[in-house]
Amino acid sequence: MHGRLSNLSKRLAAPLGLALILLGACATLPGANERRVPEVAAVADASPERLALNTRVYDLVVKAVSEQHYQRTESGAQWLAQATEKRAEVVASADETDFYRALNGVLAELGDKHTNAIRPYANRLTRQRRLGEGLEFGFSLAGAGGGYVVDRVRPDGPAAKAGLQPGWRVDTVDGEPFVITGAYLEGEHRWGFADAQDQPHYATFAAAPLPREVGYVELTPEGVLVITFNTFDGPSREWVQAQLAAAQADPPPGIIIDLRGNGGGDAWELRRILSPFFTEPTAYGIIEGGPIFGGERKTGRWRTPWTGPMAVMISGRTASAAELFAAAVQESKRGPVVGSKSAGAVVASRHFDLPDGGMLSIGVRSFRTAAGVTLEHEGVTPDVVTAPTLDELRQGRDPTLEAAVIAILGSRRGVAEVSEPESIPEPA
Repeated sequence: MHGRLSNLSKRLAAPLGLALILLGACATLPGANERRVPEVAAVADASPERLALNTRVYDLVVKAVSEQHYQRTESGAQWLAQATEKRAEVVASADETDFYRALNGVLAELGDKHTNAIRPYANRLTRQRRLGEGLEFGFSLAGAGGGYVVDRVRPDGPAAKAGLQPGWRVDTVDGEPFVITGAYLEGEHRWGFADAQDQPHYATFAAAPLPREVGYVELTPEGVLVITFNTFDGPSREWVQAQLAAAQADPPPGIIIDLRGNGGGDAWELRRILSPFFTEPTAYGIIEGGPIFGGERKTGRWRTPWTGPMAVMISGRTASAAELFAAAVQESKRGPVVGSKSAGAVVASRHFDLPDGGMLSIGVRSFRTAAGVTLEHEGVTPDVVTAPTLDELRQGRDPTLEAAVIAILGSRRGVAEVSEPESIPEPA
């Protein structure tokens, strides 16, 4: 189980990247070196050193955000006044956890999901994972009806060794009700589950270092290829392109791109992952930045594009670059989008290393779809809306996948083929 950051852009296309360097350089914070695992500063709680470190980090964050945030000319002065007012309270936090919670409370006043601070320990774990190996439990969750169900178990992870099974509902951790948090990655925990018959199961295990799983594929009973990956970066792009090349050699009746857990990533890699699905350069977004550095972004030409049926699956955890991918497929009528509304977090961002080992993300440019739709705070609305129930998930069903297969195969599934997919209503 792992979280993902909603980061649209670590490295944009060359002209835009140059624009960010020239227009947004910050003399006090270095750009994040995401090829390096950061060192975490060790200072005692409630100590003078803790106060001094809090103060240094807070002042650097406020300065960088006030200079570079994309809304600085609209609401920057008001936010800066709020940040100045709350400074003493935030820097007085006794420990790292409270400090970052308070700091992100200040940043949240901007109303931008891409502007946030990642605490050092979480930043280190995330960087380790992306660089090839990080702490993982080896299972992922699907949520419905206020609960969470195990939807996949990695065979090489601690969860598999503890006997965890897909379809089990997770109820408790260490005797307390389960909540989504990265804190469980620290130390060993006793997990409480319930199977589809509501029989309890308990297992004690800790997260362990696992090789990064870039993505995975599966074939539905109809032969449709489902490609799942959770971030847009170089390794993901290489892996996705390899899956598409294999599909060209033995074409399936359709391809479904599963972005339900994809939190976004690099906008340049978005272009390179999206391009193989179009026969001609196709607009997928418009970035704000003036006549020189802003403007329309298009896919590139691909020697052997996939021209067969395709669909995209999304959820509330689909964010940033993943939302632009889904919107591009939808607006171009390349295929249906199936699932639930996406996160609505689509802003180009820059990352900065903080002196305690944390990382600051700042939203620096607004992004719109090729049709001019602003997805920030709005999200992508699927063509086919699904609302899986907890019972369906516990029984091993995936109603969203079932609907996506029907949407792209139509009459091959024994249903009438339609040009516009029908919505699946939410349960009463």
